[in-house]
This record gives sequence, structure tokens and C-alpha cells, in this order.
Amino acid sequence: MQPKQRPASVSPVTGRRYSAALCFALLLGLPAVLQAAPHIPSSESEVLEVLPTQLQGNNNPINRLRAQWRANPLDTTTVASLARLYIETGREQADPRYYGYAEALLQPWWQQTQPPAELLLLRATIRQHNHDYATATQDLALVVQQNPHQTQAWLTLATVQLVNKEYAAARRSCAALATHASTWFATLCYSQVMSQNGDAEQAYRLQITLLPQLGKEQVELRQWVLTLLGETAARIGKAPEADQHFRAALAEPRRDNYLLRVYSDFLISQQRPLEVITLLQDKTNDDALLLRLAIASRDAQQTAATARYQALLEARYQAAKLRGSTLPAEDAALYARTFGAAL
Repeated sequence: MQPKQRPASVSPVTGRRYSAALCFALLLGLPAVLQAAPHIPSSESEVLEVLPTQLQGNNNPINRLRAQWRANPLDTTTVASLARLYIETGREQADPRYYGYAEALLQPWWQQTQPPAELLLLRATIRQHNHDYATATQDLALVVQQNPHQTQAWLTLATVQLVNKEYAAARRSCAALATHASTWFATLCYSQVMSQNGDAEQAYRLQITLLPQLGKEQVELRQWVLTLLGETAARIGKAPEADQHFRAALAEPRRDNYLLRVYSDFLISQQRPLEVITLLQDKTNDDALLLRLAIASRDAQQTAATARYQALLEARYQAAKLRGSTLPAEDAALYARTFGAAL
């Protein structure tokens, strides 16, 4: 399971010294003509990609914060606000470059054992996104030690513990939520542990009770609960209910790549590959979604499309290794099982 960052109010450069142009190109994958390996430019002046211009204009929040940051690059309040906005933009646009921008902002504090509190959770979130779970856990433990009422930190810590199958530790994090923060979030936290640790039926009943407590304006939380309901219903064999929950989550007015991934996995398991292709055909910037698209096209016997998606995936994975990124183990294993080749 790849951890999901919830709620999204907080959610890479790796430190290796590649040119900025190369890093951006590798993060984006390949251009329209597929290549067998990432292109390495002959000089730092070579232009590989013209970045989007939608952020132009003085009224854009990112540009306003960037101007403040340039004036005082060590002001932690500005750094935290801009890094958080980068992360939110990267998640919404499925553009990994923004996570790199956020990490770059935090470089003056990246190796500190106790950075300022407003930056520590952001650093943990980026490390979690990069699948660096050991250091993310260390950061999160420090966050909740400093502020036991930090709901986001407890939730993220429980999520990382679930990824590592540390169920007892995850339960302790949920218990801390109940003690220090929110009963509603603690119940949701417990239900996730139960769903993955042999008591999915009870988890489903708990999650059903949580949804009516949310208002229509709480779009992100509603989508989160509906997604979990879909996952849990699928886990206990309630396929029609799972499909209903996933569709309701998709109907919420926001894009969520985790939802798209788990719903695609569900559709593939139900032998409905054409629906996956329709769902994901314009969302190939995200590697996890591209992998599901490749699997669906294979299942639909669309040979040319499968070859195209597989070549693009392999190039993306090579690029990730070149820039020092860690691939999600679950997706690497899924790729190997599906296409019979290790990455």
C-alpha cells in the first residue's frame, strides 16, 4: 500500500548534483517520441522542456509567496507557506516537480535534527511521499512529542506504520488521536487498522457511521471516507457497494490520484479494463496511474497501446533510479508480475 496523505493541508530534489533541466525532464518522463533510455543533455544550457506558464501573474499565490521568500529566504513562516502550497499543487496536478520545489525550499533545515516546528511536519510529509519511511517516522515522532494535539502528524504516522505492517504501533497512534485530538479522526484511524488487520467487516460498519457526520462543504474529508468505504467493501467481497462508494467519491468536485489508483485496481480485479482506460487515459503524468493504464490495455488486448505504455513506464523507472528516487515496492512488484520483468 502506498500511503495516502490526509488531510491534504500538509503533505524532490535528492541532493544529487544533476542539472536542473535534466531533473525536470526525468521527472516528467519522456517527450512524445518514446526513447529507450532517458536523454542526458550534452551541456547545462541545453533546453529540454519549456515549463508551463499558468503560474504567471502577480496575483498568483505561489508567485506572491516566492517574492516574499526571495526577500527573506530564511523566514520560516514564508518557507512553510510556500512549501505547503507547492505540495498541494503537486498533488492536485499530479506533477512531481512541485515536491522537488518544496524540498529545495527546506534544504537549509533538511539535515537538522530539530528544525523549526512548522517545517518538521512538511519535511516528514515529503519524506513519506518519497517512500523514505524510516526518516519520516522519526520526524513524525518528534512532531507529536512536541505537540501531541497535532492531528495530521498522528494520522500520517499511523499511515506509515500501516504501510510497514506495524499494526500495534498504528493502534497506539490512533489511541493518541482519541486522547489528544479528535474522536472522529481516531475512529477513522482505528477503522483503517481494522480493515487491514483481519476485521474489515467491523471497519466497514464504523466507516459507514462517519460519513453522515460530515457536511457537504467538507469535500476532501467526504471523498476520503468514501474512498476508504470503497476499499473496505471490496476487501470483504461487497463489490456492488464498493463500486457505489468509489463512484460517489469520484463525484466529489476534486481530483485525487489515490482514489483513481485504488478504483482502477478494483475495476481491474472485476475484469473491467475498458472502464480503467476511460478513467485514466488523460492522466499519464502519474506513474502509478500509468501502470494501471498499461495493465488495463493489456487486459483489453490493446497491444500497441500496451507496448507504448510499457516503454514509457520503463523509461520513467530508469529516470527515477538515475535521480536516486525509491520506487514504491508494491508497484515494482505489480509491474514484475504483470509484464514478467524486474525493474
